[in-house]
Amino acid sequence: MALTGDFKKWNAALTFKSADVASGALDIEIQAASVDSGSGMKDGKLKSKDFFNVSENPFITFKSTKIVQTGPTTFDVPGTFTIRGVSKPETLTLTVSGAGTGSGDIKGTMAFDRKTTA
Repeated sequence: MALTGDFKKWNAALTFKSADVASGALDIEIQAASVDSGSGMKDGKLKSKDFFNVSENPFITFKSTKIVQTGPTTFDVPGTFTIRGVSKPETLTLTVSGAGTGSGDIKGTMAFDRKTTA
């Protein structure tokens, strides 16, 4: 069962040591209790011990190990994903729009099996 939603409170830092994209580092910290599925009942379940267990694990984090450009506007970002106090290697896929225009978006996706993070 796939559930969609987002987190309303999070911080991310994307830094580069040089113009080479491979020199980049991405760190993300999400407040697990800020989950918003569009349903208060579902959000309560997501915050419970059955899912995110926000009382014991208030943050979900991702720390990159490298950045690899896979296409003109796409990047794979392998790193360490920590949820419910369990850290595992995962890859975040980024899509960038607006390059060279002075503004744009970076959108990321990552699929994971919550059953392997318990």
